[in-house]
Amino acid sequence: MASLQKIDHVSALDDWLENPHEFGHLLGYDKLTETHGKWIKIFLKYKKFDVLQAHRGSYKTTSGIVAMILLFFCYPNMRLLIVRKTGDLASAILKTIQTHMLTSDVIRLYLYSRWEIVNASTKIWSSERTNFSFKRTITPDPSMSAVGVGASITGAHFDYIWSDDIVTIDDRYSAAERKWTIAYFQELDNLIDPLGQTRLSGTPWHESDVFSIFPKEIFEERQFPFGTVNLSENEMKEIAARQGRLPNSEWMCNYMLKHVEDRETLGAFMSVPLWDCQYCLAFIDSSFSEKKGTDRTSVAIVGVSKDLIIFTGMSWQHSIADHQIRIEMLDFLNIYTPIETVFESQLGDSTIFFIDAFKQDEAKYEVKNLWTWKHQSRNKHERIMATITSQKESMRILEGTQQAFSIGVSRYHKDVDHDDEADSLAGGVEALGTSEIIAEYVKALNILKRR
Repeated sequence: MASLQKIDHVSALDDWLENPHEFGHLLGYDKLTETHGKWIKIFLKYKKFDVLQAHRGSYKTTSGIVAMILLFFCYPNMRLLIVRKTGDLASAILKTIQTHMLTSDVIRLYLYSRWEIVNASTKIWSSERTNFSFKRTITPDPSMSAVGVGASITGAHFDYIWSDDIVTIDDRYSAAERKWTIAYFQELDNLIDPLGQTRLSGTPWHESDVFSIFPKEIFEERQFPFGTVNLSENEMKEIAARQGRLPNSEWMCNYMLKHVEDRETLGAFMSVPLWDCQYCLAFIDSSFSEKKGTDRTSVAIVGVSKDLIIFTGMSWQHSIADHQIRIEMLDFLNIYTPIETVFESQLGDSTIFFIDAFKQDEAKYEVKNLWTWKHQSRNKHERIMATITSQKESMRILEGTQQAFSIGVSRYHKDVDHDDEADSLAGGVEALGTSEIIAEYVKALNILKRR
């Protein structure tokens, strides 16, 4: 590196700040356009708070990464906090910036020309905390820190906080998650220095998510729906194709940045923190084959607590022909000990065969399942919508329910690729009202109550 000739680093930085997307090209981000250059300037221009809202797949996070590198050139002593939905996702951005600082020829030349250093790394160089060698001030907080929503960082102080994609699908289907995300974002205000800056970038997921706490005026010239960003023809076609695969409300939210009434999906359910059901039933919607990649199994536990129907469940991307899946399901059933465990059956003989397999597998459990099966004859979509929507006001999902099951239920619509979670839930709700075993159990409870 000593043989390299220094460049005019002042002029170089001026050029990069003028056309930041072109600096992105030097880092390997060839798809950045002039529009992305404007986004990068949203991060760069001093402002206490600013926001960038753009559709999924539009390179907003990439733009933020380019901006953070340029900000470090402008403010070498900056203390940056990167916040994403999870710590791993935040660390991914931090490590990307680390990699650029260590491997980019143009950055190394800039560092050499300005500070006569060729290595930006220091002893503080992890996936969560990083100090750059060009940082000249000594502070408790390093050049970069990365955390997920919910991480405890009390007592830390930062010059710049970048919250990126802290709103996700979790916020779409969980009111508790939305409240938690908003509370955490607002708490970040206590960590920013008086003259520091905060940026929020991402895509909306729900009309009451963190973006909803800001006035509409703040989004002027800060919203970029699908069609406003110059992407390649293939990228435009791929994103447009997603419209046919997503519920309209989700497409409008994620890609057009608008919230419309959702009449197509089952939607989110109110939740309860505790399972206090007087009795419950399990309903299994399963594949009986062993085809890799297409098999799915789902079990819903549906119980009654006073005037409410409380449910939880689990799903697997495997058939119950898999012994491990049967054991995991039995462990799950053993938590709730349903009065009846019902199989949705297409082939009676196969169902009986797998019930026998379950009976052998459950020998170690003190409480055994009462196995039955039921053949569904009604149109599946009509049955799911009619059964669940008619009861939805009185239905509650148990907090802590497996995310895959919860999302599978909430996102169900007519043309969804996989309906196992919603199908098992509908089967369970329907069985609560039609099962002779449940009816006998309820009679027995009523008799006991009168004594």
